[in-house]
Amino acid sequence: MRILITGATGSLGQRTVAAALAQGHDVAIVTRRPFLAQQLFGDSVTHHEWHPVHEAFPVAALEGVQGIIHLAGEALAGRPYRHRSRLVEASRRIMIERLGEAIAGRPLAIVAVSMLRPPTGALETSADRLDADLIALGRHGARVAVVQLGLVAGDGPVIEALVALARAGLVPDLRGAIVPAIDADDAAAMMIGLLGMPDQDGLIAAAAPVPVSGEALADLLRGACRTGLRIPVPMALAARYLGPAAPLFAGRTPVVPTRLIAAGARFAAPDPMASLASAIKSRVAS
Repeated sequence: MRILITGATGSLGQRTVAAALAQGHDVAIVTRRPFLAQQLFGDSVTHHEWHPVHEAFPVAALEGVQGIIHLAGEALAGRPYRHRSRLVEASRRIMIERLGEAIAGRPLAIVAVSMLRPPTGALETSADRLDADLIALGRHGARVAVVQLGLVAGDGPVIEALVALARAGLVPDLRGAIVPAIDADDAAAMMIGLLGMPDQDGLIAAAAPVPVSGEALADLLRGACRTGLRIPVPMALAARYLGPAAPLFAGRTPVVPTRLIAAGARFAAPDPMASLASAIKSRVAS
């Protein structure tokens, strides 16, 4: 299959490109950073430069493409600033609009990444609206699966933000939390697999079958502290660093990936604790 991947130079994108190539797929990417893409992938993928705020989606990138894995967007977590949530929403919304204009009438399979969040009964959030916009790409003739990822146990921005807090001796107070998480390689393999499952569309919860307790995750983070301090930080404060990813740590009930299990998905890491420990240790050492 010829697959087009957006956000390929990000941490999860790099794993997804590598997994797709290992499975024998023909891979094209669109990227704002062509020099980095060349450094990462060389000539193993076809590169198309795209600056979504200023440009239409490069239609040439869709030539021969049967499936799209859409990962691009402003990082969910990182150094806090006032308008992060607004920037995250704007960056994703404009990409969805540009992509919809380009795919009109093309019978494609699209797997787009979103974020798991616990049901709260609250008013609709910007994340809900973005998920609805992604699903609405189906009106252009595409089959769309929106993969709502748990905490990705890899070298991504959410782990980076958690470790940055821990290095300063600040550990989020996760007592009572049940955190949905997934090994990064499992997440990449899952998205590629969903492209070939014509009966899988709409919202799909993507977390490992075994949830992570907040206390266990906090213990891992305490081990990353570089100072003698290990101060429990209320989630309201930690959310400044975690940004739109903060809801991942607010759940109190397990998330079961029912649809994925029913579809025959296999998890190399059904319990993601070891993957989380490795990811945190790697970030601390870097």
